Amino acid sequence: MKQHKTLRAAALAVLAALILSLAACGAPENADPTSQPALSSSSDAKDSAPPAAGGAGSSAADSTAQDDGSLFQGSMVLLPFSPTALLPLPDGTALIADQTNRSVYCLETDGDLTLYAGAITEAVDVNGRPLGGYADGPDTESLFALPWAIAPFLDGYAVSDAENNALRLIQDGQVSTLNVTGTGGTPLNYPTGLAAGEDGCLYFSDTGNGRVCRVTTDGRMAPVAKGLSEPMGLSWRDGVLYIAETGANRILQLSDGKLTVLAGQGADGCEDGKAAQALFCAPRGVVAAEGCVYVADTANSAVRRIKDGVVDTLIRHEVSDEQNPLPASPTGLSLWEGDLYVCDTFTGALLKLPVEE
Repeated sequence: MKQHKTLRAAALAVLAALILSLAACGAPENADPTSQPALSSSSDAKDSAPPAAGGAGSSAADSTAQDDGSLFQGSMVLLPFSPTALLPLPDGTALIADQTNRSVYCLETDGDLTLYAGAITEAVDVNGRPLGGYADGPDTESLFALPWAIAPFLDGYAVSDAENNALRLIQDGQVSTLNVTGTGGTPLNYPTGLAAGEDGCLYFSDTGNGRVCRVTTDGRMAPVAKGLSEPMGLSWRDGVLYIAETGANRILQLSDGKLTVLAGQGADGCEDGKAAQALFCAPRGVVAAEGCVYVADTANSAVRRIKDGVVDTLIRHEVSDEQNPLPASPTGLSLWEGDLYVCDTFTGALLKLPVEE
């Protein structure tokens, strides 16, 4: 219990710092998911994987960067778009999937953002957001409809393009579509979460078809879990695949071909306690750490943790608390350099919480 209290106290301290940052900065202009940033492209710097995007782009941390050049001011950075996933790269940069511009960006170590893949279309929807589309080709000339998650695959990066019902691959400066075989005649339907297995295989949530599938390095696909209710976020660790079963408000685990419920009784709500009795509401993200699993409990505006058979809440936005708008819609979770990163899709914030590994 001492570790639980320590981590909860640290999370609350981060939240307090976050609120102070918001108060100092005022309401961020980029919290509007329809805003369009003027970001620079750096495709010339992406000839190998993992690529290191270069060139000067707009800064993701203009309002929160410290004088020493570090990206975060204790707790968060405000992005000029709506992030759904963050993939840290070995060179210290990270790739971010964006729902606003329907593109993938590179977040560099100095806070610069550069367009990595997916052109920003001039045509917009009724909300003023770029329409995107479906086109393979050179990375920054390609088009995505809704990039949802990113994972390493085949010496490049797989992207789940949900609204195109496709898996895409960014590799050697080109974007292509993964033509997987073995689907049994069932086309993909809104693929979302991705996870890279230790065997080099790619796991993805075929959300609309209620299944999770594995793709081998030679393109063969087979379901590993079926009959699920809108599975989304995935995480692979030590031979176990963790699944956020969004439609059933549960967290599942798949080990040695056996699928079991890790936490959540199935009803929607927000209740801590023993994992079997805990309540979630439409959790979309999950990431496994040493000895615990973190959950983006999206509809509860919360980040939860499963440890030693118990669920607790690290951070949660209460609707009545107008001074604390974050997290509003946590989706993607990532572990990076000893911290937990939370993509808050609605506000455009990237939150950083301390974790215990």
